[in-house]
Amino acid sequence: MRINTINKFQEIFKQIKLNQGDISKLTRYNYKRNSDLFLRTITKLEIDTTPTYYGLYKFLGTTYASTEPSPSEAYKENDNGTYSFIFPVWNFPALLETDPEDYTYGATPWELQAYIAVIYTRTVFPNLKEKILDGSRIISQLTKLNGESVSDVSITLREKGQNQDAITVDFNYFYRWMKLINNNGGEEDGLALDYYAIYPIQKDSEEPNLILDTSIYFYNLMGEFYGQAESI
Repeated sequence: MRINTINKFQEIFKQIKLNQGDISKLTRYNYKRNSDLFLRTITKLEIDTTPTYYGLYKFLGTTYASTEPSPSEAYKENDNGTYSFIFPVWNFPALLETDPEDYTYGATPWELQAYIAVIYTRTVFPNLKEKILDGSRIISQLTKLNGESVSDVSITLREKGQNQDAITVDFNYFYRWMKLINNNGGEEDGLALDYYAIYPIQKDSEEPNLILDTSIYFYNLMGEFYGQAESI
C-alpha cells in the first residue's frame, strides 16, 4: 500500500517536471488591453414653425332671443321656441385679413381680443427606427425679435367670475410620432412627426412680435445613451 502511494507521488512529480519544461519553451508575449469609449452623439434638426395668424373675437350681438333674430342662419331654434346663437361668443377665431362675419353669415358686431399664431407642421423621417425615439427630445423656445427669451405671454380673454371660468390664451405645444403607411395600408420603414403650437402676439397688432424656435435632438443615433467596448 505504501509502495503504491510512493509510485503515485513519483508519477505526479515527473508530470510537474514535464510541464515546467513545456512552459519554458513558450514564447513571451506582452498583452495589452485597449478600451474604446463611444461618446454621446447629439444630432440637431430644425422643425418648421411657420405660423398661420388668426384674430380672436368676442361677439357683442344677440345671443338669445324669444323671436327669430337676423341673420337666421346664425341661430338655432330651441324646443321652447326661443333662439340661441350657434357660434362661440368668446375666443372666436378668424383668419388674418378676414372678419368673423365671413364665417357667421354676417352676424355682427364683434370685438377683437387678440391675435394668435397657430402652427401645424409634419416632418417625415424615412428609415427612422422607432427605438431611436427613446433618445430624442423636442425643445421649443419662444423669443422676441431681438432674440430675448419669453417666459410668459398669457393673454386673458375673459376674467374669472362667480359663475364662469377665465379664458386665457398662452404658449402651448404638443406633438405625436406616427409610423409611415404605404398606399396598400402596410407599414413602411420610417416615422412622421406632427407638431402643433399656439401662442398670442401683441394685442391689436397684425405684425408678429414673437418667434418660435423648435428643434428635435436625437441623442445617440444607435438608440443607446452611451456604450463602452473593451478588447484584448
